Amino acid sequence: MWCYYRHWEYKKALAEVEQWNMPWYPWNHAGMAIYHAQLGNLKEARKHLDDLLKLSPRYGKIARLDLSKWFVSEQHVEHALEEFVKAGLAIDDPV
Repeated sequence: MWCYYRHWEYKKALAEVEQWNMPWYPWNHAGMAIYHAQLGNLKEARKHLDDLLKLSPRYGKIARLDLSKWFVSEQHVEHALEEFVKAGLAIDDPV
């Protein structure tokens, strides 16, 4: 999933994560929120963000740190944060 994202292939990334069946896994919902937001499906992005926040209510405080675990590039971290914001996440972690 992240391989596609790092190469800006959002439709492929979304298709991959849509095949997961792990509703208990926060990154299932995080990926869906990010990819739907990137593709302009903001209603779907918000739904998945809400599901993520049910599992991790303080995600806005740890989003940058969490994304930094998956991406070495600060550009990708910032890009993913922008997509979370589009989906409705309030990012309040320190820069």
